[in-house]
Amino acid sequence: GGRCAEIVRDGHRFDVGPTIILVPSAFEEAFGAMGVKLEDVCEFVRVDPTYTVHFHDGSKLSLTNDLQRMEKQLESFEPGSFRSFLSLLRQGHDHLHMTLKAIAHRNFYSIFEFFSLSNFFLLLRLNVLRKHYSYIKRYFADSRLRSAFTFQDMYIGVSPYDAPATFSLLQYTEFCDGVWYCKGGLCRIADALVDACNAAGVSITY
Repeated sequence: GGRCAEIVRDGHRFDVGPTIILVPSAFEEAFGAMGVKLEDVCEFVRVDPTYTVHFHDGSKLSLTNDLQRMEKQLESFEPGSFRSFLSLLRQGHDHLHMTLKAIAHRNFYSIFEFFSLSNFFLLLRLNVLRKHYSYIKRYFADSRLRSAFTFQDMYIGVSPYDAPATFSLLQYTEFCDGVWYCKGGLCRIADALVDACNAAGVSITY
């Protein structure tokens, strides 16, 4: 991700950067700060199921926000795994919101503020010293489920065997916050943001 652009050709639009959205609340917060409701200027559609993982033995797992369907799928792989899945989501929730409160939603005015004793203990709580795949073993015995809930690390080019267990929050954001598509492409968000800035009297220099 990182680049939001498009190609328009023969009446068709093609995103040349990211095409889906995680954590839509971040966009809602940005527009809300300017007094604009995101749903008034952009239409988001949830992608469900987010994806389907196909395994070598012919079995498959679809990540959906339908809890009953998730329970049926998971229990067919490993009895008791749905309870473990819910526990994993709870841990992901805690990790995400601890990170947002202590790091993402505050300013650091010196390196010493960031590398503080409280942040050191926070990083330990976020399991940064544990490997993600090893951490997932606590929740699932079936190797297929272990793979299904760690391969997301490869989104950012890191192996689950090397990535910190903190990345377990990715499964939480995908399942609980959802994966979304903005109708018309992600550039519609940028266009709406420009319109909101102009309405607020902001002058944008390109």
